Amino acid sequence: MLLKRLFDLVQDLLVPDIPPETLDARLDRLAAAAPVDLDEDSSVVDLLKAIGKESDFKSRARLARLYGIEGYTGTAEQNTEMHRLLIADLKKRRIALPAAPGDD
Repeated sequence: MLLKRLFDLVQDLLVPDIPPETLDARLDRLAAAAPVDLDEDSSVVDLLKAIGKESDFKSRARLARLYGIEGYTGTAEQNTEMHRLLIADLKKRRIALPAAPGDD
């Protein structure tokens, strides 16, 4: 865990954040390309689907542990916190975004 925090600190210094409007536009294009309607702006499940990650309960529980969310049961509060942390990691480029339609 300490090594990950150190890596994150170094990355924060070296890699610029994705501007919020760029991240929002890219997530919108990813969601629009999905075969079903996704609400990636408020749903952690839909956000995970939009970025090509597993969104089942077991996968979310594993992600919750990584984010330090104790006793994950999938409550709205826990999912909202996970969504916030996931967006922060996407913004900091700690999680790679897949190519979206319209990307150069």
